[in-house]
Amino acid sequence: MKNVSWLLLGAGNIAKIRAGAALRDAAGSALVAICDRDSDRAEALAAQLQLPVTIYTDYDQALAESGAEAVYVATQAPAHVPCSLKAMAAGKHFLCEKPLGLDGQDAAVLYQAAKDSPLVCSCSDYRRLSEHIKLLENLVRSGELGELTFGWMNWIASARACGNTPLSRAAGGSPLKTLAFYIFDIVHNLFGIPVSVQAAAARHFNPGNDSEDVSAIIMRFPNGALFSLNVVITPWARNDRIEFHGTNGSVIMDKWPPSGNGPVIINTQTGGQRSVTPVTNTNWHLPMVEDFCQAVRQKRAPVCTIRSAYITELITDAVFRAMDSGKEEPVLTEGLL
Repeated sequence: MKNVSWLLLGAGNIAKIRAGAALRDAAGSALVAICDRDSDRAEALAAQLQLPVTIYTDYDQALAESGAEAVYVATQAPAHVPCSLKAMAAGKHFLCEKPLGLDGQDAAVLYQAAKDSPLVCSCSDYRRLSEHIKLLENLVRSGELGELTFGWMNWIASARACGNTPLSRAAGGSPLKTLAFYIFDIVHNLFGIPVSVQAAAARHFNPGNDSEDVSAIIMRFPNGALFSLNVVITPWARNDRIEFHGTNGSVIMDKWPPSGNGPVIINTQTGGQRSVTPVTNTNWHLPMVEDFCQAVRQKRAPVCTIRSAYITELITDAVFRAMDSGKEEPVLTEGLL
């Protein structure tokens, strides 16, 4: 299979810690160019990766001259939609970092452009390609857990977990956009699209801006199931335990990518309790890039679709509305039609 050639747009934090190396190392992938307004930063990333890539400071020029088949959009959130649209206009496949847009309205523009395109269009939820979540999805799809009835996660992390994105809801950088995105995306792919959400938030470490550092969210699903998510930004503790419960069994994960390759505890009516320890490459982005490259060559949809990311944006919009109104708010899905 011929390698998919990549233009990496943005040489910032995520490109340095995982995305650049994933594009270099993934099977079926070849990083051929890096574009960043800061040429020194792009050169430094190329040196870190030890690759003889072409460096650009102008995105239009990079699209025209690099020869890349696909663009990895690793910019700040406000540029995700316009840069992805530019990639499509140039006939390039693209994989965009999360969140898909600043809000549902912003993301809808890209969703509408991508939904009928022959190009492979994707938004990063690398966790769905981890062996832990693949195991969880298989348990749900096979019916071993029965019908999902409840799930919860307490996500306690430091502000560093949000990366270099400014902690600002207006800039697409609140913890619910940078962290909870992953959980909303995983959950709606297992439970279905929630019909409504309840939410509350507080600001203790960032009282001067619009970014919550304590959030409590309950999602309600068509079958009556609930999922509860607490997101707490604090320098004093860390936890990312997650549980899923069904009519015939449950799954508990205390340490799962990107926190590590810990055990998955499975309790089922038919199989009793067992512990399985899946192993995912510790460059957590690498399986996602490999799936994308396979999708390009096989002319299929990637695991991380634009539709899924857009649904996640609609859920996030409902969460913010519920925080502001103090009421249970519906998840508005008219834009999916």
